[in-house]
Amino acid sequence: MDPSVFFSNTRKALSDAIEGDPIAIQAVLDRYAGYIRYFSKMNGYYNSDMEDYIRTKLIESLFKFRLDLKQAEGPSHIDKQSNSE
Repeated sequence: MDPSVFFSNTRKALSDAIEGDPIAIQAVLDRYAGYIRYFSKMNGYYNSDMEDYIRTKLIESLFKFRLDLKQAEGPSHIDKQSNSE
């Protein structure tokens, strides 16, 4: 998978990364590189160990992430419960 495709087809890139495609995983890491670098600072200084830790946690979370779950349909399910009481 070409990393430049990530922005045109995010769901496909994420599903490929979840399945373990190394190019897709790298595309996800590249997409969030700025955030990772920003949050890798400790006491105002860049910390490479923290950057590695964040990257590792992101990769671990990719394998736990599921795209097949449906989201709840907003607060309407809550209103149905409160009306039945």
